[in-house]
Amino acid sequence: MAWARSIGVFGPLMDFVGTSPCVPVMPTAMWLELSIGNIEVSLAIALVAVSLSGLALVVVHLLAPGKQWT
Repeated sequence: MAWARSIGVFGPLMDFVGTSPCVPVMPTAMWLELSIGNIEVSLAIALVAVSLSGLALVVVHLLAPGKQWT
């Protein structure tokens, strides 16, 4: 179900954002690099995106130390 939903969201995202190489959006950049065969570059972009999301989580938790996250 999660895979189907992510694929279902990916199509409209590509239509909304566009698929030109000039657009600096990470999912679009990953897709374009993967579609032309640059697997290493696509993986590097994915690792940067995962690192940024992890960093954002750490920052949120540091800014609200007494908050109970459920």
